[in-house]
Amino acid sequence: MPPARPTPPQPDGGPAGPQGAAGPQGSTPAPDGPHVCVVELNRHAPRPFVFTEIALSLRDMLRAAGHHAEHLVNEIDPDAINILFVPTDGWEQALARLDPARTVLFNMEQLGSDSPWARAGYIGMLARWTVADYSSANVAFLRTANGPAQRVHEIPVVPGGSVGFAGEAGITPCVDVLFYGTTNARRERVFKALRAAGLTLEVVSGAYGSELTPALQRARLVLHVHYYDTRLFPVARMLQPLASAVPIVCETSVCPALSDWGRSGIVFADYERLADACASLLHDPARQLEGVRRSLVHLRRVDTASPLNVLLANFAQAGGTGAATR
Repeated sequence: MPPARPTPPQPDGGPAGPQGAAGPQGSTPAPDGPHVCVVELNRHAPRPFVFTEIALSLRDMLRAAGHHAEHLVNEIDPDAINILFVPTDGWEQALARLDPARTVLFNMEQLGSDSPWARAGYIGMLARWTVADYSSANVAFLRTANGPAQRVHEIPVVPGGSVGFAGEAGITPCVDVLFYGTTNARRERVFKALRAAGLTLEVVSGAYGSELTPALQRARLVLHVHYYDTRLFPVARMLQPLASAVPIVCETSVCPALSDWGRSGIVFADYERLADACASLLHDPARQLEGVRRSLVHLRRVDTASPLNVLLANFAQAGGTGAATR
């Protein structure tokens, strides 16, 4: 069997541990500036949901940048700047209670894909709002679709310390490959190739946050296979394995400009080579360790504070009008 997952050092040579993956800003300064609420619409609360990890990471990033920020679930603070993750169930109704002058919609959809969320007028609805997005490809798509009046900002996302969820102590990885997400024929073909190569595979659907942690503890590596042809790098589903120092194999992706994960230790491979890439990495513990180390170094180099400060400063400069520059 392939060796157990190695425990990585910190990039500076200090002690290991997922809490080190809190972002590139270092120690958290005293809160200053506007009160910001990161809003997660979660019909399954208090269970974690699809946006839980990215909401926690964004809150951590805002705090590290010196802002007073909190994570709200299924509620809005009318006196704060609210950053709402969309689209998800109930998001249209939530907009009726939000002021565009004090609201940022954080788009998590792959625009230009055949996702049902990306159709039926969704892109047009974003035109009157200030939008944040994890992907420069989405930013370009919105500016083309909605014109120069679209207020849109690329916001790079890295895992905050809050997504290093505590798991059971002393767990030795026993599953070669973990995949989590919705299955389809394209993904099933890769699963078949993994099993044909003699690798053990666990497929998990509908688990997020702390509920995903046990599966990550069992896994020697995490695999991502794209669902859509747009092939955008799926940062939201990478946050917990990055914070937990789990090696990652990902299908070749369109990476965002401000956080080019092609420079990290994630192993990218074309679709036809994914099973081979997993097998190769599993049999090379030194490469696993180096990949995890490089990813930790990379996420600390990503400047998340500057784009966030520009986004929030634009609200203040506009006097609460929401007429942010792009």
